Amino acid sequence: MPPPSGLPTYAVVCLHEACCQEAAQYIADRLSAPRGRGGDGAELVVHQEPMRPNGLIIHVSAAEGRLLQLAEEVGVKKVDRDGVVRAFRVDEREEFPPSGDSGCVVGPLTLSDVHRCVLYAMEALHFPRELRHLPGYAKSRVPMRGAPVLSAYREAGHVDTFPLHDDETLHKLHARWKSQSVFSPPVEDIREYFGENVALYVSFSSFYTAFLIPMAALGLVQFALDRFLGISFLMSDVAFACLNLVAVTVFLEMWKRRSAEHEHRWGSGGKLRKKRPRPEFRGEIGVNRITGKEEVQYPVAKTMRKVFFVSLPVTLLCLLVAFFLMLASFQVSDEAEKIQCECSSHLHIFFNFRLTGSCMACLWTKRRENLPGGSWAPWPPTCLRRCTRCWCFS
Repeated sequence: MPPPSGLPTYAVVCLHEACCQEAAQYIADRLSAPRGRGGDGAELVVHQEPMRPNGLIIHVSAAEGRLLQLAEEVGVKKVDRDGVVRAFRVDEREEFPPSGDSGCVVGPLTLSDVHRCVLYAMEALHFPRELRHLPGYAKSRVPMRGAPVLSAYREAGHVDTFPLHDDETLHKLHARWKSQSVFSPPVEDIREYFGENVALYVSFSSFYTAFLIPMAALGLVQFALDRFLGISFLMSDVAFACLNLVAVTVFLEMWKRRSAEHEHRWGSGGKLRKKRPRPEFRGEIGVNRITGKEEVQYPVAKTMRKVFFVSLPVTLLCLLVAFFLMLASFQVSDEAEKIQCECSSHLHIFFNFRLTGSCMACLWTKRRENLPGGSWAPWPPTCLRRCTRCWCFS
């Protein structure tokens, strides 16, 4: 059920049966209140509809001017008349025409852009710092102090929020996707409806599936050669592994080129590096010194407190443990060397005894061979001197 203003519903807030009327009215008032410094309101169009059996649905929409303002706030990038992808600006709206026959909803904004802007405005609402409990729930234990409105109610289990599908656009996308090959999905249409993340995933899946087909064929050929022709199993495995290595390298280079094309066409370069803070982030609203825009910031005092009382002690403790482990490793190494030296000396003595015994046995055998009848004879002084020399020089 669309709002009475005639605008389509872009998102809904479903209030559970346990949600009280005061909380529902507070959420609706904050969503529709004019926007001021500190994010007093989202300046959206809302309409309440009863939900069976005892729930409530809040339809959320936005006027065209407000959507364009949100697009500039969020940093949506579109193609201008010169074919350059750059950030959208409201004062340069005429420079951003609608893109061809695609599903542009408001000016150059597609449905995914509109959903992104509306959800950002909804989630950017924060409670005043002086508020200590959820409106309608005086005994709530949800941490406040500038917490996001919808996130706090979700955490308490009272509401759910999600964007709505456009059935007509979705059916058109389904028909177009179904008519095309598995290896060439309508990536641009998917991007305009679901956004860059889903479109990039679909593009990679189709590209990777196309790459796996020749590799699977090579695997079947290798299996047939091993099974039916009796070719060396080891050699065929080595050859197949080398082919896999080369194919993976080629695949990565080709995917780099395709992802670079997507990045250039969609203007998503540096998206992670220049990512804005999440609207659900809890902190104080301040002005970014670099961009000059208002955003939720973490207090500097709490940051320094965590650095000096958490990060620094943990780092010093880890360094201390590493230092003592290093000393222990040195001591263990010294003990191991001492044990090795003692074992070497014992072995040396043992081998000396064996060598001396061998010398004595040889001399004794030679002495008996020289006597008639192999009779026994006492050790002469010459043999004893030879054994002593053998022990000393060994």
